[in-house]
Amino acid sequence: MHSELDELLCVAASVNDGYSSSTYLLERLGAAARGSRLHRAGTQFKQLWGAVYLCDYSAQEPFRRSVNRLLDRGESIHQLARIIHTGPIRSDRGRRREEKILISGALTLLTNAVIADNTWKLHQAIERRRAAGRDVLPDAILAHISPIGFRHINFHGVYRFPLDRYLDRLMPSALPQAIVVRG
Repeated sequence: MHSELDELLCVAASVNDGYSSSTYLLERLGAAARGSRLHRAGTQFKQLWGAVYLCDYSAQEPFRRSVNRLLDRGESIHQLARIIHTGPIRSDRGRRREEKILISGALTLLTNAVIADNTWKLHQAIERRRAAGRDVLPDAILAHISPIGFRHINFHGVYRFPLDRYLDRLMPSALPQAIVVRG
């Protein structure tokens, strides 16, 4: 086992240092390599760290709460993405890999835009309360407030983005004066 662990660490170090790709690692340790000693060492290493994780998760309540909070936030982001795009993708779209990448990227961009806008609004609300001398939650509690909410947003309206105000910041191209997005 010692030589397999050494080889496993060498493969991981070469990926980490950029001498090899993670694709190579997956090919080397993937399902096709099940009979190899290196694959077995990787599987045992994964099982060891899985056991350590389960021990930490079950024994340490703060760790368990932080893991569950991260999982909830991740699911909230997926829920936000499902709300942004409610319908199916047209049958003539999303068939080729490039189209799937573009569709996924556009959805990610819109999701991130909602999160960024919510973050800015939360920041402004906190700063207004501080400026007015009102109580603000401690930073330790504020760190647990997530900007992923979306119930205050109408996703089914017509939105106009006045790009003419920002043309000097955008790449010079044949952009229209405003882009209309229909939800």
